Amino acid sequence: MEDSRKRFGTHLESNLVHLHKNFYVNRSDPHYYEKIIRYFDPRSAEAHYRLGRQLELGGFTDKAIYHYNQAMKAYPSEYYYPAYSALRHLQQQLHPGSSSENNVLPPAGKKFLPPLLKFLLLFLLLINVLCWWVYSTDRRSFRKRYHGSSLGKSAGK
Repeated sequence: MEDSRKRFGTHLESNLVHLHKNFYVNRSDPHYYEKIIRYFDPRSAEAHYRLGRQLELGGFTDKAIYHYNQAMKAYPSEYYYPAYSALRHLQQQLHPGSSSENNVLPPAGKKFLPPLLKFLLLFLLLINVLCWWVYSTDRRSFRKRYHGSSLGKSAGK
């Protein structure tokens, strides 16, 4: 019986999303994106953006601003710029006379690479260059030049 269910899917399975073990969510559920954030991926930019849109349309601007900011935290996401423009739109609605864009928007983002990571990357680059230089030169001339001995001479002579 179970094999036939696997081979012949039911009409109910087409809209279900498997989140975790025995937890399925229907895509047409009005709380679908809230459940995605709560049970599956709290950092999902898509879920935060779409939930922000729902909340904005419902009139909950404070919650919408929060979810747009959460969507913007995932920078290399396709939902970063739509969330940014939605925040600007909300700011213009809330403060029609203000020209500054920083009232609703989050503060400037984190530095791309922390200083310690920059130092580590530069150090590794230096080591790679030195290794390349050592192995690319002729080994015999390198040893002769820096060790003062010739490889052709025997140690006893």
